[in-house]
Amino acid sequence: MSRISALWGNVFKEETNERSVAAVLRRIPVFSGLSKSEIKQVEKIVYLRTYHEGEVIFVEGEPGAGMYVIESGKIRICLGPNTDEAHEIALLENGDFFGELALIDDHPRSATAVAVAPTRLIGFFRSELISIISRTPRLGVKLQQNMMQILVKRLRITDLRLHDCNEQNLELRQQLEARSSTAAEEQAT
Repeated sequence: MSRISALWGNVFKEETNERSVAAVLRRIPVFSGLSKSEIKQVEKIVYLRTYHEGEVIFVEGEPGAGMYVIESGKIRICLGPNTDEAHEIALLENGDFFGELALIDDHPRSATAVAVAPTRLIGFFRSELISIISRTPRLGVKLQQNMMQILVKRLRITDLRLHDCNEQNLELRQQLEARSSTAAEEQAT
């Protein structure tokens, strides 16, 4: 499969069906609570691109430039450069979004994203967010607050999962110690 960098693959802006894009954006937490005029401002700066089945959107380790919203289709998120089901950590569909951490910093992508069906994505990039912040600070603050709420929610979920993993780890250690003690006692007798 040929890999095309998403950084360069999304350079050109396509004409949009504004009503459809606005409807999709309103359902995405990053854009929630925006007025109709604010959504229209965002519509003017997003990029639309269609991906074919098997086409890579971005690869783990590439510079992150922005986030994507799935207008239609399916995206597989994978760890590492492999894009098969065995490496899948998430399967995303219409209305889902991914890559939002790239709006905040320029760290490399932490996963690979590939279209598993013909897919139409809405791209929102850090450079456009920075432009909004300088041109329309009120809108920029709303977007940043929405992003913070998303990240806080995900951090809390991660905390809970980490807590559950620690409890499971402790239980397994206790079971292992009990088995080791039993085995040592049996050998001694």
